[in-house]
Order: sequence, then C-alpha cells, then structure tokens
Amino acid sequence: MNWILIMLLHSFFKGGRQIAKKKSMEKSTMAEVLFFYTLYSIVLIILMTVLKIGGNIADMSPAKIGLLTMLMIATKSFIIFIAWICELRSLQKLPVGIHGILDLARVIFCTILGVVFLQEHMGITQLLGMIIVCAGILMLQRFSDSKNSI
Repeated sequence: MNWILIMLLHSFFKGGRQIAKKKSMEKSTMAEVLFFYTLYSIVLIILMTVLKIGGNIADMSPAKIGLLTMLMIATKSFIIFIAWICELRSLQKLPVGIHGILDLARVIFCTILGVVFLQEHMGITQLLGMIIVCAGILMLQRFSDSKNSI
C-alpha cells in the first residue's frame, strides 16, 4: 500500500513541476529557465551527496573521484543538458497534459534498453506496465486525432 502513496505523491509533484516549467516559460526565456533548472538540480545533488556521505565534503574531491569518472559525469551532464533543451522546446509547443503523458514514454525506452543492454529480467508485471503505458499513449493519439478532425 505504501508504494501507491509514493506513486501518487510522485505524480503530484511531477505534474506540479511540469506546470511550473510551463508557467516560467511564459515570463522568462528558455535560457533563463534552463539556467535556474540546472542550478536547482546541482544544489539538490550536492545536498543529497553531502547527506549521503555524512557531511564530509572532502570525499567529493576530484582527486578521489578520478579522471575517467569525471569525464563520464561531464558526458552525462551534457546529454542531460541537451535533453532539457529538447524538453523545454516541446513544452513551449505542447499543452502540459500531452507533454506529461508523452514524457512517460521514456519509461518504455528505458525498460527496453535495460533489458537489451543490461540483461535485466522483465517479469510479467513490468510487461503489463509497459502495455498499459503504450495503450495510454495510443489512446492519447487517437483522442487528439479525433479532436483535431472535428
């Protein structure tokens, strides 16, 4: 029963975040929104890291992390930066409701990539979940197609 409460809270906060991003795009440029979204994420990551390592900031030094790990972090950060630009562009052009549902399509791609490249096991519940998400996206497309043709 706890996971249902957690999922409801996650949905509430994710929806609120999407609405806040859309509203902020009305009053600010995409570069400003991206800057503050990145700053907010960095602050959260630093706080979570400091809490995880017990407040010892010296454990976060580049010398202890290593050059290869730093390069991997920089590469991932660049990819996420490009993804955020694409997300903000789509948020400018789509209603929040459609953008939020299409954002769930990444669950499908992440699951497929996890099964193919990481050899993760996909059980019946994961398969049913993917089918439900796909059905929701297809219903959204049919609903928007029929609404546009009227």
